[in-house]
Amino acid sequence: MWANHSVMAFTRWLRDYNRQSDDRSGRVAFYGLDIYNLYGSIEAVLDYLWRIDPPAAQAASRAYACLKPWSSDPSIYSKVMKSGRHRGCAEQVSAVLNELRSKQASYQQAGNHYPQQRYFNALQSARMAKNAERYYRTMYDDATDSWNQRDENMFATLLAILQHHGRSSKAVIWAHNSHLGDSRATDRSERGEINLGQRVRERFADSAYLIGFGTDHGTVAAASAWGGPMRVMQVPPSHKDSYGYLFHQVTADNFLLPLRRSAMRTPLQQLTREKLQQVRLQRAIGTTYDPDDELNKHYSSVSLSRQFDEFIWFDETRAVKPLDIDSK
Repeated sequence: MWANHSVMAFTRWLRDYNRQSDDRSGRVAFYGLDIYNLYGSIEAVLDYLWRIDPPAAQAASRAYACLKPWSSDPSIYSKVMKSGRHRGCAEQVSAVLNELRSKQASYQQAGNHYPQQRYFNALQSARMAKNAERYYRTMYDDATDSWNQRDENMFATLLAILQHHGRSSKAVIWAHNSHLGDSRATDRSERGEINLGQRVRERFADSAYLIGFGTDHGTVAAASAWGGPMRVMQVPPSHKDSYGYLFHQVTADNFLLPLRRSAMRTPLQQLTREKLQQVRLQRAIGTTYDPDDELNKHYSSVSLSRQFDEFIWFDETRAVKPLDIDSK
């Protein structure tokens, strides 16, 4: 999902922007928050340790080897754990994280280029590996909410990044509407689900600004099932009971819709905000998409003006263009 021309253009812009800054503190960093890249996190930890502490790298490599049998599909790990045929790898991945933490003082002084940043990256990767192990271990456990695990991990990572960069630091988070919009304004809350947007609002109040995106029709790059091949699919027009259908009636193809309560709003803006508190359907298309069963799989009930502080509408959208990885 990241190997596309839009992300490549952004990272190139970011590189050029940072090159123009003489002050390192004024540069912008680019981090990942989600939990899925278990083996990428492991590789990042091992790469760091091989450069700075080979004996520790050997020990970490032995610990992480516990997870190697499921490298092709980590979700199988949960099925094996549920069957009782394996005792799991929680102890091993936790040991690597604890070892990194115990050597913080020495590691943060080692190396020639930005040792504190390199240590922070490795520590976060080790923490991510620990959380990802738990996520995959309990994925099919009915008593564990894997959704909440993901979003709690995203929030914890965000707090760690902000703390690392100092009190004056700010973050712009790109994520799916279902992660960024306040879950208390959706039917997810009825199932006991929280999300990153809710946690951010609870922690930062009006210092946070939640922005959602929507579209009526167009194309999307997604898979028919989890782990399936990506293909470009047609997005049909919005359901008649949805916010998308309502916004499609607006004559402008694209618009910004301020939703936050404010004394600065005009009476018309305040009225609009009140009207958009009404619960309607909202479409959510992620990495998987089934346009033939949209209503059951991809719509939820939300109160838009409680969910977001602003909404950006594109009446028609087109799928991201993937990079040709083999030719790079």
